[in-house]
Amino acid sequence: MPISEPNSPERWLAHWREPYLLLIEASWPQFLLLVTAAYVLIHLLFAALYLLDPTGIGGLSGGMALPLQAFFFSVETMATIGYGVIYPLSHWVHVVMTLEALAGLILVALITGLSFARFSRMPHCIRFAETVQVVSVEGTPALLIGLNSKRRNTILDVRVQAVWKHAGAGGLTEYEPLPLQLPDGLPLQEQLTLVHRLDPQRPLQGLEGALLISFSGVDATLERPFHAAHLYDASQILWRELPPTPLASPAPSP
Repeated sequence: MPISEPNSPERWLAHWREPYLLLIEASWPQFLLLVTAAYVLIHLLFAALYLLDPTGIGGLSGGMALPLQAFFFSVETMATIGYGVIYPLSHWVHVVMTLEALAGLILVALITGLSFARFSRMPHCIRFAETVQVVSVEGTPALLIGLNSKRRNTILDVRVQAVWKHAGAGGLTEYEPLPLQLPDGLPLQEQLTLVHRLDPQRPLQGLEGALLISFSGVDATLERPFHAAHLYDASQILWRELPPTPLASPAPSP
């Protein structure tokens, strides 16, 4: 179970107060749809302003509805196309045209910046196993966590941390680091199995918690760092063929 779903409705509602994050995390179809909707709405707004003085626009054609001509006049103004067929006449239309030209500069700059930020963003390429297992390794219970890279290139300077998240005293959330048998800086090419030797005296707090895995590395091709995280709840920790120790029986006896 991932820590957060980027495109979940809850995440979108929370990001309406931070539109930059929403537009960066949205998928490309969602981003293009939002940009198109904003583009059309802006032109509808300026077309309505132009229609406050319909005689202030010169070169109107009788073969097309006036609102539609005002809409296309707005498109031509913001895009600085300048066909010369429709042009402003009155002071009001000149003022609206000036405001739209300024809005167009800002809109183009924002869309260009957002598009560049989305293209330059470094998405992580780590795929975590759906479950983790507790097995006997050399007679000792050990937690095995599998992950691999979805790309064919090498991930350099790999650093992984495992934390057991559980409710502590007073209902506060506590985080207990779980040491991994993994040297920092190890390169990742295909797949990796993380091993944590369990302490028989503290068997993951009786499984009343969740396992949080954080991953960081550097893409060898792009030479850029990236980060990933994953959260496993208790139901995703599978206990396999353990030796007869108290750790092998996490459920309370009747």
